[in-house]
Amino acid sequence: MREDKLTNVEYGTTVHAILQKLDLKGDLSRDGIADQIEKMIDRQLILEDHAHAVKIEDVEKFFESPIGLKLKNARQIFRELSFTKLLPANRFFSDKVKNSTDQILLQGIIDLLFEDESGKWILVDYKTDRDNDPDRARERYQLQLDLYSEAVESITHSKIAEKFLYMLHGGITISI
Repeated sequence: MREDKLTNVEYGTTVHAILQKLDLKGDLSRDGIADQIEKMIDRQLILEDHAHAVKIEDVEKFFESPIGLKLKNARQIFRELSFTKLLPANRFFSDKVKNSTDQILLQGIIDLLFEDESGKWILVDYKTDRDNDPDRARERYQLQLDLYSEAVESITHSKIAEKFLYMLHGGITISI
């Protein structure tokens, strides 16, 4: 449980919902974000007690970061993009898979995918973890971002130029 009485899952889900629904062409200052969150509450897009537990300054820092600044000028933006992809099972379970044609179904939701002004595709995964040590984060999430990148590339036939974790607690961008 977090100090604000939300579980880590509730907190992360709320932060992701806010980042998904914010008007990127609107006011992304601390006051502007707070106003947008209040409108989300009024429209019943997020729960009031959950929304008020979110640290608006952490969200504001994201939009002031180099990735956030690139996002503001993006050509195309996809937020909370779900996908499904079949992968060979022996890639992950080589010692247990007897049939080389067996497959596993990968399902995921990409937090943020955008094409920057220069035409490069950038994949970003938001994390609300309290442990934002870059090495540990890379170790924990490298496979996830690699698989997400692979899925995007196979579906869109576009190369992912950069992959990042954005640690909201601390405002840290980690290149993967």
